[in-house]
Amino acid sequence: MKRKYKGIISICISALLVVVYLYYAKMPQVEDRGEWVKLQKSHKINGYLRVDDKIYGGDFGISDIKYATPLKDVDPESFEVCKNSDYARDKNHVYYPIWVKCYDGETWGICEYVEYIVKGASPKSFKYIGKEYGVDGYTMYYRGEKTKWNDSLLVLMEKRD
Repeated sequence: MKRKYKGIISICISALLVVVYLYYAKMPQVEDRGEWVKLQKSHKINGYLRVDDKIYGGDFGISDIKYATPLKDVDPESFEVCKNSDYARDKNHVYYPIWVKCYDGETWGICEYVEYIVKGASPKSFKYIGKEYGVDGYTMYYRGEKTKWNDSLLVLMEKRD
């Protein structure tokens, strides 16, 4: 009886391995066109500012930081920004300024990222392909939101070289 179950388990594991292999073998091969750089302390790139171990997102100067709120759930040590785009990522999330809110004071004004986590995107496999588009396996994102997969867009991006 035990021998029968071992055989069934072996077949199930083999079938699962074949399914996983086929899933990844057919995954579109997309080139990452982004230049990802670590955000160092007291540096700002593309709207992302690091002050000590806090990351801020928005349009404001270092002198206005006292009016801004740091981004939540960000790992500052692994945080990196994709140059010439609004995307960023760390070991936990992919970021994009989906919703920005602006505030005006008498002597200051800031715009900060309020909604910025790209839902469902894996930072390990996320690639920037250009023109505010990114891909993550079989999912395509435009300006931080899931969008319909577009093979012709991938071809167009490849021809830009």
